[in-house]
Amino acid sequence: MPDLHLRIIGSRLLDINHSPYFFQWKPGNNVRLFNPNSFLPNGLNGATATPVVLWLQLPLSRLGYCDIKFTWWMVQEMFLFGTLFFTCFIPSKFLKQVATIVIATVFFCNSRNWWLHVYNGQYYVLFGFLFSLTACLGIKKQHKHTALLLFPSAALLRPFFVLAMLPWLINSFKKKSTTLLIGGTICIGFLLVSGTFSLWSDYSKAMQIYSTDIVGGTGIKVGSDHRFDTVATEGCVYRTAIFTSPKIAGAGALFSLQHYLNLFGVKKSDPIFFTGLLCIGIIMLLILTKRKNIIADEGSMLLTAFMIYLFSELFTPAYRNPYNLIQYLGIVGVFVHKANWRTILLAVTGLALNHDFPFRFIYQREIGEALLLVAIYSSISINRLTETSTSAKQKTNI
Repeated sequence: MPDLHLRIIGSRLLDINHSPYFFQWKPGNNVRLFNPNSFLPNGLNGATATPVVLWLQLPLSRLGYCDIKFTWWMVQEMFLFGTLFFTCFIPSKFLKQVATIVIATVFFCNSRNWWLHVYNGQYYVLFGFLFSLTACLGIKKQHKHTALLLFPSAALLRPFFVLAMLPWLINSFKKKSTTLLIGGTICIGFLLVSGTFSLWSDYSKAMQIYSTDIVGGTGIKVGSDHRFDTVATEGCVYRTAIFTSPKIAGAGALFSLQHYLNLFGVKKSDPIFFTGLLCIGIIMLLILTKRKNIIADEGSMLLTAFMIYLFSELFTPAYRNPYNLIQYLGIVGVFVHKANWRTILLAVTGLALNHDFPFRFIYQREIGEALLLVAIYSSISINRLTETSTSAKQKTNI
């Protein structure tokens, strides 16, 4: 769990009032702050999680790393089960409930993407859980403003949730302003309690440096740091140059736009450039949906929000990894609930391709996720258009 180890070191640095993002270990420092497996220039420490994530990890970081790894594995499994539990409640028809369970268990709960998530000690399953909880409360329990209540605080864990609120904000904002105000107040309360205001500046500076990693700007080298070969490590922290198990090395997904531009020799890392492209992409998506008046129901808004969230991932100048796909589990129930069987078949085809079925070919995994996105967009309008068609027929009959 190398990524978990980096976050734990960040939490431990936060605990002793050091910058979690800019700290270089030196002989004589506590070995619990030592990461033997990466060389990080520019004063970077390796932590890329937000200050609030590192603050929430503080109780865990005070344990020994052997206990931390096992505990975090259990936490991951707990959020996986919770996400599956909530998402399976959403479809109202029995066959669609069965389809949800089959898709979720086959393509997510036992996938190489999931095991890569576990192996690296990641926490993206938490974001899938938040989407599934929002869907269950918003669609099944008819609490229409859940997203505006949860997403402001979720943005402290993953800033992309700010943009994910857009479908609700542009759809009857005045009716939901009170809920947004409450959500924002809770968010500010988290910041005050955590005392992490001052760390967001360091976080922003670190992310700007990491944004140059793909184009070779950071000089980060993953592997054993031979400068400190003789330094003893904390228990259950191992020196290794291999960060991916052979059994899960075949996991794959769409990479960031920056990655593909770099393949064609376009070395861009300017956040303003990618922010501009992201804004264009989101505006186009919102125009396409708003023009057809298809984001009026809670399910459509949630799927639109999820696509905006994924656009943010794809346009951000940073690495995007296969374990990110676990987040789709959070909207499987909403998707199946709204989709027709042709759209479900398209999504299953995309997921099968992403898992190298029926055979492996170049860019197969990326094409698989792209088809999944097409299926999600196609399903956004299905129920709304059906309702419009039915209403038109009724008027004609009258």
